[in-house]
Amino acid sequence: MAQIQKEASLIVHDDEIYFLSTLWLSAKKQKLPSIKKPEEHLIRTIARQMIFDFQRYACISFQEPKALEQNLTMHLIPAYYRLIYHIGIINELTESIKKAQPEVFEITQKVACHLEKAACSKLSDHEVAYLAMHFGSWMRREGISSIVKRSVYIVCGEGIGTSNMLKTQLLELIGYIEVRGLLSKRAYEELAAVNADFVVSTTPITFKGKPVHLVHPILTAYEKKTLLQYGKGLETMVDEQHVNALFNIIQQHTIVQNKQALLRDIQELLHPTYVSYQKGWNPVLNDLLTEQTIKLHQTADTWQEAITKAAQPLLDQNAIETSYVEAMIQSVHQNGPYIVIAPQVAIPHARPEDGVNKLSMTLMSFKQPISFSKDGKKQVRLVIVLAAIDSMSHLKALKQLTMLLSEEKRTKQLIEAEDLASVQELIDQFSQV
Repeated sequence: MAQIQKEASLIVHDDEIYFLSTLWLSAKKQKLPSIKKPEEHLIRTIARQMIFDFQRYACISFQEPKALEQNLTMHLIPAYYRLIYHIGIINELTESIKKAQPEVFEITQKVACHLEKAACSKLSDHEVAYLAMHFGSWMRREGISSIVKRSVYIVCGEGIGTSNMLKTQLLELIGYIEVRGLLSKRAYEELAAVNADFVVSTTPITFKGKPVHLVHPILTAYEKKTLLQYGKGLETMVDEQHVNALFNIIQQHTIVQNKQALLRDIQELLHPTYVSYQKGWNPVLNDLLTEQTIKLHQTADTWQEAITKAAQPLLDQNAIETSYVEAMIQSVHQNGPYIVIAPQVAIPHARPEDGVNKLSMTLMSFKQPISFSKDGKKQVRLVIVLAAIDSMSHLKALKQLTMLLSEEKRTKQLIEAEDLASVQELIDQFSQV
């Protein structure tokens, strides 16, 4: 700039210099600069996060994520500066991209949150369209097929408290999915037909032509894995050709006594009408939370100790093995404090095969809050250990527990209760058969 002022005999004011600087920073570069500035290192991290989330939401896998990261970073650097300096751009292809690739545009809009957060500014549709072009072109380059949004109905026995909890988990798990509705069991049964790809329910419901997943209100690892397959495009659904091919392989190595029965069983195994449905004892809440399984005003220094202490009554009754306690703790290490389902309340649990001998539950309150997260935001004073033997038999009691905890006032009563009788009285109110 000094050279321009000298040769042109001009005086360039600071405002002009700042303006030209912002234009330079926001201009597209043909070559990615070496990562020296903190901002550029940040932007490369943002690109990596956006690619990771895009793959998760779209249920695809890029074969060359590093190359895509390099390509995307080159675009994000000027876009970042345009955002922080509020420099608008016009993309003449924005509307075309929205119409031609609505799924790519929508997912790009979701993953752009990483850039928006860093720049403290909202991306315009024009900026999103440019990013969508990058993702779309990379998909074509790698031969990735178009993205299909899956749809789902969420059903619970009554009310929508559990449904909303499931909705949050599904959107986090699958990302690019449309929740067509949150229904009570009664509302679902009144439907003439299910206008969705599949149904997720916490209670047994009538089969209406679409796969039904019967799950816990808090999804287990197995349920997450199964649902994720459906979100990826119903890839677990097997057509008749594949069933027959599998049958032919079996027939080569054994004598088949009933061909039709075997074909039916294979089809049901690979594409069940109901997923995770098991019959069993369906206790109410006060069947599980008794004088032996409720402990008040305990102390613990760590969340691991809190879970271990809360599980002790079940160990004493031989309802669970020590392996179940270890599995609950390991689950939090792997998945974070997802068991903190409400302020001050955690429900640790693991898989039945991790060491459950009997359907059981404990409730333990603590004198002081215990941090269940590194940042200290997940503070807990009420730990309720759930040990389920299958996917269904505990749901009635869990629904009643959800109703009990749905009001902060009642949760506070449980935490601050001085005697066992007052806790049991409260539990009895929500334990109707």
